[in-house]
Amino acid sequence: MFLLLLLPLLASALSPLSQERFLWESFVRRHQKVYATPQEEARRFAVFVDNLRLLEERAAREQGSAVFGVDAFADVSRDEFRSSRLMDQKVLTRKTALASKEVPAQAYELGDLPATFDWRQHHAVTAVKDQEACGSCWAFSTAANIESVFAVKMGKLLSLSEQQIVDCATDQDGCGGGWPIQAMAGWEAWNDYAYHGVDGRCRFKRTDVVVQISDAVALSHDEQKIAAYLVHHGGVSVAFNAADSIMGYTSGIVKLSAEACNPKTPDHAVLLVGYGSEEGVPFWIVKNSWGAAWGENGFFRIFRGANTCGIADNAVSAVVA
Repeated sequence: MFLLLLLPLLASALSPLSQERFLWESFVRRHQKVYATPQEEARRFAVFVDNLRLLEERAAREQGSAVFGVDAFADVSRDEFRSSRLMDQKVLTRKTALASKEVPAQAYELGDLPATFDWRQHHAVTAVKDQEACGSCWAFSTAANIESVFAVKMGKLLSLSEQQIVDCATDQDGCGGGWPIQAMAGWEAWNDYAYHGVDGRCRFKRTDVVVQISDAVALSHDEQKIAAYLVHHGGVSVAFNAADSIMGYTSGIVKLSAEACNPKTPDHAVLLVGYGSEEGVPFWIVKNSWGAAWGENGFFRIFRGANTCGIADNAVSAVVA
């Protein structure tokens, strides 16, 4: 569904250009946008109009209940969004060969899984954070995974530092992207190593480490096994194709064909925190890192069982010492 179809009657009576201007002015007010010059505002308005067309196209391809509309990024071009919020697909492709060992079959403990499960209800998911204009989603996904598995094992929920890994993981690309499974190490707390959203000098202090990681594992591509691992161990880090699926997302279950959302082009890392179904449609509950005002309070749902947008191709997890 395209949210703009739900405009007030006043807007629906306007010409297409007037509707665009009406939406633009509402967007600027709502998000308190300020532009340096009239020329910059005109350029951003043109981008905004282009994005309205992209949202219409995305809604037309949507097979689930996902609703798309104008969000805080509506004046940012697709290329700008890719470079500031997503990762270069080459980064993930390059790192795939470096994946850690696979989970042994017995670790999944399939058994009778609950029909629905959500680690947010069991105090194993920290508050949604914002990576800002830095392609550090891989660090946020990794930190969120470690926070969750540590909480499940130790019974204590800690907020960990993404900035530490952005600055100190020399085999990664910082704000240019990285591979979650390669970032596992000892972690400092968020309060001890604050996030700045830019590449910085490594200030890691071993004496400040609050969580120690002993290993990292790559999970099966079988979504039933991923669900089983999640239930028994905590949230799972995944990478998927976000550019073709969740730009402009506001609510609902994203369901797209492989033609509409190529599963082989992952560009964003997030955290699976649970699963469920709505009117018979199975879904994953996913924690994003674009702030709590985005999507469903910082989370989104995506169809479960068909590897939608590659959501099951890159599932990994830390093992807490």
